[in-house]
Amino acid sequence: MILIAAALSLSATAAYEPITVDGTLCHPRNLLVKLADDQAETSIEASGAVILKSFKEIDWAVIQVPAGKLQTIRKQLSHAPGIEACTLDRAAIPAYTPNDPKWTDEWHMRQIKADLAWDVTVGTGGPIVAVIDTGVSITHEDLARNIFKNRNEIPGNGIDDDANGYVDDYNGYDFAYGDASPNDVYGHGTGCAGLVAAVGDNSIGISGVAPKARIMPIKAAIDSGYFYDSATVPAYIYAANMGARVFSMSYYSDRVSQAEEDALRYAYSKGVLPVAAAGNDASVLPYYPAGYDFVLSVAASTGDNSKAGFSNYGWWVDVAAPGVSLTTTSAGGAYMGFAGTSGACPHVAGLAALLKGASPLINKTTLRNAIEDTATLLSWDYSSHGLINAQAAMDVVTSGTPAESHAAKVNFISPVGYVKLGTGPIARVYGRNLSGAKVKIGGVDAQMAGTSRDSAYFKIGENTGLITVESATGELLATFWPPESKKPVWPLNEASSPGASVTGGFAEALRVDGQVVNCTRRDDGLVYLQMSFRRMPTSGPVKLVINRAYSGGSAGNESVQLYNWSTASYPYGSFAELSAVALPASTDDLLISIPDIAPYVDFEGTAYLRILTSDVPSGAELNLDACYFRK
Repeated sequence: MILIAAALSLSATAAYEPITVDGTLCHPRNLLVKLADDQAETSIEASGAVILKSFKEIDWAVIQVPAGKLQTIRKQLSHAPGIEACTLDRAAIPAYTPNDPKWTDEWHMRQIKADLAWDVTVGTGGPIVAVIDTGVSITHEDLARNIFKNRNEIPGNGIDDDANGYVDDYNGYDFAYGDASPNDVYGHGTGCAGLVAAVGDNSIGISGVAPKARIMPIKAAIDSGYFYDSATVPAYIYAANMGARVFSMSYYSDRVSQAEEDALRYAYSKGVLPVAAAGNDASVLPYYPAGYDFVLSVAASTGDNSKAGFSNYGWWVDVAAPGVSLTTTSAGGAYMGFAGTSGACPHVAGLAALLKGASPLINKTTLRNAIEDTATLLSWDYSSHGLINAQAAMDVVTSGTPAESHAAKVNFISPVGYVKLGTGPIARVYGRNLSGAKVKIGGVDAQMAGTSRDSAYFKIGENTGLITVESATGELLATFWPPESKKPVWPLNEASSPGASVTGGFAEALRVDGQVVNCTRRDDGLVYLQMSFRRMPTSGPVKLVINRAYSGGSAGNESVQLYNWSTASYPYGSFAELSAVALPASTDDLLISIPDIAPYVDFEGTAYLRILTSDVPSGAELNLDACYFRK
């Protein structure tokens, strides 16, 4: 299907500041539509909207609507002939934490042993890293030599010489304003670019992790720092088509965007390894694009290899890299301090480029495995594989001998329980290095539906009893007693409390057995526990089971709340209160019936639950013995 874009440019609309619609921060005039068939163009024209750009690779298009008609046309096109989906053009924010600009020492490069990897090779000028960000200062003294050049384009002649749909894109492209000048006004992208590939061994400034790699400047944010899907989606497609094989994505939003996922999967199919910042909210709740399974997600570490206080973490985060007190290039032509998972992400993207420069034929899967398997496991497992180790990864890539994988690990299983006649559903074991894993329920082999590097799938059926997970060689990886239920159960996956301490998670909350998830009181007097659930049913009635007690004082009130995805994508919508009671004086059960779970899960079956108290005495703690949903 081919659509002819209207005679308007994205630059005519991308400069608008974001607005809030149904709690979602989005573009005031743009929508993204998934095109099902040739009736789509007629439906779009009939609505009064115009097509700004279509992406035939993934059958999505960006359309512009008349002022004030965003919601009306969105609703109209959501059910129009030829339209599979119609979504807001959401805005993401850069994952940036400001820092002291006086830092001048690149301790972070030595922390990941980049200097020791350079003893083997500094790579070549071949690998192209698309720094998809707020733009890049292409004339910076420490970046200019490594800036990508499109040799099939004659700069400044006003002609699309290489017929790729973009005029004068000699040094990348500005998808926020629709022109060939990916200049960096906000300043974030230039900082990321310096960490990836600032020129090394030139007697000035700093060195990036990959000092000879090429930086493809891709401006996907407006000058106030917001990233719209209508800019990031074509940016992914363009960068993949133009030869980038690593993406550095130091931004995040808290929702899954179907258009973004499709565009990133397209890039992945072209051989791209996408690398993304995990986000800066000290939470275990998955953020995107880092939360997509095929994206290499990065947490931020400190000088002593602990988790940076702001960094997101959890089972969905793959590796860690330095993210505090970093020294890098600034858009003003000088150098600056930098921090956040924004700074951690380009270390990993730079390492991928350095390794690809050492072994140009390496594919994205082998490249990712080399980075993950040589990472240093940390004492607190806030990422699956630990702190990246450039020296060890370089040794593996240049020797051609794969690294020994980290020990297999099971994080959680969802769903668990019992289903009559063994008709399903399919359960997923989430973990690390689970290829060939096997599951037994009550000593009986479960029907396996397949395994991958970090997952194993099986059918839950009529068997009950102890659940065991074994490696391909028969090593016992995990044992769990499931809840005493004759129905399928969707257990708590992981828990966190920004500003407080949480111990325990999936195993402790699986059943009432005295093993608890412990959450301490925050300095503001609140006990605040946030929890994630995966692979939930997307419709129908469910029950929420909670068993908990409070130690150290039970004054105050407790509210149990479930995020309502129908109000907006997290965190722009609202939580629905399921229960409001005085704090129980002793261990107590809650059984909450939810007539239809549909409003409370996203399209992937993800749910977010929280327990929030009013002011409680100093020293009070929440001890959660069980927490799960069941049929």
